[in-house]
Amino acid sequence: MNEYSNCPNIPMPRFEDYNSLDAVVAEISSCTLRDVHRLQVNLVVLNLLARTRQTVFFPMLAVFLRSCEPMPEIFRCDEHLWKEGSARIYRPDMNRIRQMIMLPVGACEFFPPFSHHGIEEEA
Repeated sequence: MNEYSNCPNIPMPRFEDYNSLDAVVAEISSCTLRDVHRLQVNLVVLNLLARTRQTVFFPMLAVFLRSCEPMPEIFRCDEHLWKEGSARIYRPDMNRIRQMIMLPVGACEFFPPFSHHGIEEEA
């Protein structure tokens, strides 16, 4: 990104610190449709699931706490296993999850940087 870019930088954990997980547990405190915090939590869970080592015998699980549901674009209804109170457990399709982390997060990542007020971008 540069000084003219409008693409946000979403902070992520150091994934190498979390390379052998059985489940990722997250708490989404805010539950509005256009909430950046909700998006960030879902993207961190998505990336942790995709980047950890998975065994054939134990599928990866995503656990969400609180009444706010995860984003249905990322964690689908057919992957929902169980709900107890405000906890929800998902067993996502790991092939789909790994494909999703290769997608751009926002529209600003679809296009190469353009010049700004006559200043050419260097590649």
